[in-house]
Amino acid sequence: MALVVLAVTTGRAQSMKIVNGEPTYRVTNEKEFFQALGSNRTILVAANTEINLSVILEDEAYFTGIIGRAWLSSPEDVDSECAVSEDVADGQQLTLKNFKNLIISGEGGSSIVVEPRYSYVMNFVDCEEITLDNLTIGHTKGGFCMGGVIGVTGGRNVFCKDCDLYGCGTYGLVAEYTTNVSLYKCVVHDCSYGLLQLFESEGCRFYHCDFRDSGSEILIEGQKSDVAFDDCRFYRNGQQRMLFYFDREFVLVNCDVWHPTENLGTMDKAIIPRDDVRFHGVTGMENIEPRGIGPAVLIPNE
Repeated sequence: MALVVLAVTTGRAQSMKIVNGEPTYRVTNEKEFFQALGSNRTILVAANTEINLSVILEDEAYFTGIIGRAWLSSPEDVDSECAVSEDVADGQQLTLKNFKNLIISGEGGSSIVVEPRYSYVMNFVDCEEITLDNLTIGHTKGGFCMGGVIGVTGGRNVFCKDCDLYGCGTYGLVAEYTTNVSLYKCVVHDCSYGLLQLFESEGCRFYHCDFRDSGSEILIEGQKSDVAFDDCRFYRNGQQRMLFYFDREFVLVNCDVWHPTENLGTMDKAIIPRDDVRFHGVTGMENIEPRGIGPAVLIPNE
């Protein structure tokens, strides 16, 4: 299937083609990104482009009185598809409410950032069929207490693949009341509190991911959630903190864990069906090499 690219400029797309009823927008700056937001489409972030969402989120004029956008303290009362500039402790965060079938993908060396320390970089509420692909996503400044990199509340089928999720948000991913949220070939790192928080969510799956260099609190927490890890590595995280805290059974398959044995946490709830999880203590974790997961990095042409 041919790739469709709509070059977005101020006000409207320069050119447009439709394949299978769904367009793809290629964006090169923050204004184009917000103009392209909507359901049933792909947004392609141009190569070596950083989208700083705060450039638009902090300007009320881009949200007040515009269909499909809102400037609010909370998106709870929004019933339709809406991109919300939501008030948080030290600025505005992007909350997408009721979006469906949206792919946000990077060409390579593509990133999405925000400036507030206490916000999510991207927050999805009651969204369905969302994919984040080949992106670096994080904060420009470090913070504590609240916020994170990716937030998901309600909805279903939120998929993040080949991404780098970095702090200093409190957690790399926080999912609540969600069905089918997953990370594939992602790196989650340098988050101030921990790596994952999963509350009352089903189908939480993590494949071929690295979780590292994070944590001043419980590192991975799941409550009333269905969680499995396959071919994941956990290393260089806060050694004095509990790695796993689950209130029900969770699954580990073909994983490598570098963490003090006494701080592994609720291993009595771990199901290891193939007996192929390797616990290394802390031996050798300073020499662990990257393994080719995360977003593509483009090499400039000489």
